[in-house]
Amino acid sequence: MAKYNSYKCTNCNFKITVSGPHEFKFVNGEIEALPHPGNDEPANGLYFNIYCPHCGRNQDLIIVEFIEATDFPFEVKVENIKKEYLNNYTGYMNAYPQKTKIPTECFDYKIIKCPVCKGDVIPNPNNTGDPDCPKCKSGKLEFDIRRTFRT
Repeated sequence: MAKYNSYKCTNCNFKITVSGPHEFKFVNGEIEALPHPGNDEPANGLYFNIYCPHCGRNQDLIIVEFIEATDFPFEVKVENIKKEYLNNYTGYMNAYPQKTKIPTECFDYKIIKCPVCKGDVIPNPNNTGDPDCPKCKSGKLEFDIRRTFRT
């Protein structure tokens, strides 16, 4: 179930929305979002839509890719996660080594970086407080609870 979070500048009213996790499939090597809820086809993985203030745009960031597509992407067997994505769940696996499935809400958000420039993104749990507005540079992007919802 994806969550959509909105942020608004305290000075210029610039707004961004970030969301995830979203289920996806690959079509010709590109991510294609699957409808949620009620997918009619298995998911190849999950992604977040993040905002990079350095690049000045929203981007999709894959957080987990499966070896075999699955109808149950929010709780996946460890052996079905591609090796390069297992480090995203290291904390959970270390805490519960006996578990054979990983709930995707146990993703380590601290490692999220922009896939293009490798800079910090919004949201970024590493930073405390509101991020600077990338548009006017003098305001802060405040979390807008009125514009937050789940699908």
